Amino acid sequence: MTGTTTTAAVGAEAGGSAASGGRALRVLTTRGGDDLSANPYVSTLAAHTDALLQVREFTWARALLGRFDVIHLHWPEALVRSPSRWKHAGKLALFRLLIALDRLRRRAHVSTIHNLSPHESGSPAEDAVLRAWLASCAVRIYLTHAGLAEAGDERGVVIPHGDYAEYVRRHRPAGPAAPAAAPTGRLLLFGMLRRYKGIERLIEAFGEIGDDRGLRLLVAGKAIDADYERLLGELAAARPGVEVRADHFLGHDELIGLIEDCEVVVLPYERMYNSGAALMALTVGRPVAATDSPSMAELRAEFGAEWIQPLPAQLTPEALTAAVDALRSSPRAALPDWSARNWPAIAAAHRDAYQRAVSAVRAARGAPVD
Repeated sequence: MTGTTTTAAVGAEAGGSAASGGRALRVLTTRGGDDLSANPYVSTLAAHTDALLQVREFTWARALLGRFDVIHLHWPEALVRSPSRWKHAGKLALFRLLIALDRLRRRAHVSTIHNLSPHESGSPAEDAVLRAWLASCAVRIYLTHAGLAEAGDERGVVIPHGDYAEYVRRHRPAGPAAPAAAPTGRLLLFGMLRRYKGIERLIEAFGEIGDDRGLRLLVAGKAIDADYERLLGELAAARPGVEVRADHFLGHDELIGLIEDCEVVVLPYERMYNSGAALMALTVGRPVAATDSPSMAELRAEFGAEWIQPLPAQLTPEALTAAVDALRSSPRAALPDWSARNWPAIAAAHRDAYQRAVSAVRAARGAPVD
C-alpha cells in the first residue's frame, strides 16, 4: 500500500508523543501570522499544536544553530526566493547547508505538500534544492487522499485541511452573514491572482454569457505581477459585467465581506490539487464551482454536490451557467458539515506524523542527538 492515511476525524487526541524521556517534541516550523499575504491555515495549525508540542517559528539561525527534533515546512520555495539574485543564492546555500547538517545530526524533516509542484517555476538551482529537501523528509503530509494517490508517495500521510472558522470569528465576531434569500448573481474569484488559476478563461467565458442571465463576475486580490494585472484589466474592460480589482492583498474584513456578498465562488484552475480558497468559501457558507479533479471529487463526496459543483478544464459559458444553476437548485444548510476536519484531531495527527518522522530517522541512522 502506498503511503499512510492519518484521518483527523478518527485520529485520537491521545497523549503526548515524546522525542526522548517523555518530553514534548521540539518542532521548528513556519507558524504563519495575521498579515494579509499569509494563509490562516498555518497559524491555526500552529495554535492547536502549541498544546501538544514545543513549537517555534522557523528562522535560519534557529534552523542552523538551534536544538529541535523536527523541522516542518509548508512552502519551502518561499524560504529561498528573493528579487535579489545574491540573496537568492545565499538562501539556496543556507538550505543546502541545513540539509547536510541535519543529515549528520539526525534531525527529522517533514513537509506539507500544499501543491504537487510550485505555482511558479524557479531556477534549476532552486529546483535541485527543493528536490533535496523533499528527499530528506521522512514524512510528507498530503491534504487529500487523491493527492497522495497521484504522488504515489511511500512516505506520505493524509491529514485533511481544517476550516477557517477561527479566522472568520477573529475578524467577524458576529459570524458570517446568511446568504441572500434570492440569488444575487454575483460570482467571485479571490486570492493571489496567478496565471495557473484560469482567470483569463473565466473572464472570456463569462463575457459570452450575456446580460440576460443577470450574472456579474468580480475577480479580486493581488496579481502576481504588473503585467498580469494589466492583462486582467484589459480583458475585463472589454466585457460588461466583469470587474477586476487586482492591485492589493485583500484585507481580512474585506475578504470575508466579498465572500458573503457573492452567490458562488468560482475556481477554474488549470490543475486543481488543493484549494484553500474553496475551503474559505465553504467556511463562510458559500458554494463553490471548481475545475473537476480527483481532489475536488473527494471534497464533493464529503460535503455534497449542493456545496461543490465541477467545471471542465476547458471552461465554457454553458458549463459555468450549468454549475450556477445546479447550485441554485440544490437546497443546503447554512454551513457545510466540518465534523470530519476538527482542529484538535488535525493537531494530534500532526504530532503523530512528527513522531513517525523522528522514529524513521532513528531507525535509519541510529539514536538521534538530544
